[in-house]
Amino acid sequence: MFIPNLIQWDLNAISTGIGALFSLVVLIILIRSKKYHIAAVSSIFLSFGIIQTNLTIQSNFHNFLDFMWIIIMTLYVYFVLGKIWGAFTMFLNIAGLTVIFVGESQGLWKLIPKELTLFSKYNFIINASVACLIFCYLINQMIKQTKLAEEKLTKSNDELSVLNEEKTLMLKEIHHRVKNNLQVITSLLRLQSHEMKDDGARRHFHDSINRVSAMAMIHEKMYQSELLNQISLKQYLETLVDDLIISYSGNTEIERQIQSDIKTINPKHLVPLALIFNELVSNSIEHAFKNKTKGQIRIDARYTNKKGLIIHYSDDGEWLMPKDESSFGLELIETFTHQLDGTFERITENGTTYRFLFNSNF
Repeated sequence: MFIPNLIQWDLNAISTGIGALFSLVVLIILIRSKKYHIAAVSSIFLSFGIIQTNLTIQSNFHNFLDFMWIIIMTLYVYFVLGKIWGAFTMFLNIAGLTVIFVGESQGLWKLIPKELTLFSKYNFIINASVACLIFCYLINQMIKQTKLAEEKLTKSNDELSVLNEEKTLMLKEIHHRVKNNLQVITSLLRLQSHEMKDDGARRHFHDSINRVSAMAMIHEKMYQSELLNQISLKQYLETLVDDLIISYSGNTEIERQIQSDIKTINPKHLVPLALIFNELVSNSIEHAFKNKTKGQIRIDARYTNKKGLIIHYSDDGEWLMPKDESSFGLELIETFTHQLDGTFERITENGTTYRFLFNSNF
């Protein structure tokens, strides 16, 4: 563009000449340094100077191409250097436009008139063609890069999905094996309990077996669950209470009522909760229903307004617990309640009721 402008001594000859010389220097630096950032940053100020110079010339085409070049350079810088430099380029040119048009409207300077010649028309056509080609090229490159990014993202997601499935299967297998190991322990403890002659020691041994079983059941629920870190509290309590009723109740017919608005609960909270309920249910069956043929256990778990948890546990039995057997179970209940940042109170009217309030975010 510089040579035809120079031959015709077009008003744009000076700006295009400086631009051509500067572009040549930038190209040499790019070839030697291989740092495209230098070329991109240089092009910001080079294009700004040329475009703003051309805007001071009163074109018969109303500077249409200068505005188009502003868009092209902004896209180029945005594509090469990122959105911050792209925004800087756009605002820099807008600021230049504002200064020129405000200055011209206030009479601070006048735009240089440019004569409309046949060469000017051809020059406009050539310039517009080059601008359109570059604009299309930039758009095409952006589309290609977008597709490549989408393909990489899809590939990464697929790889992560495969890894996640492998880890899930591995964790389920681990929980399954832990559950099996705990069941082996309970089986060995049961075998050993048969050798005990003291009824009191055998009963305490049996209580310990049920505590281990309660933990084993958590691992069983985890590998059966689709989400390993989320277990249904209601389903777990139903299974736990049913197992304890079978283990302790003997000939006593016990009905359970479990209500909960808590869909799932994290295993780290479920372990101490399970051991609390293991003590409560086993104590109710052993001591509250000892001389009864029928009984009822009720559990109600609800969220509080402060994202805590409130649990009511009650039975309709008559407690006949000896003093020397009450301490360890209550100690466990107090310990696990404190571990969950909670408190509880016990009411012994019309049966026994425990009211728990946990401040932890379940």
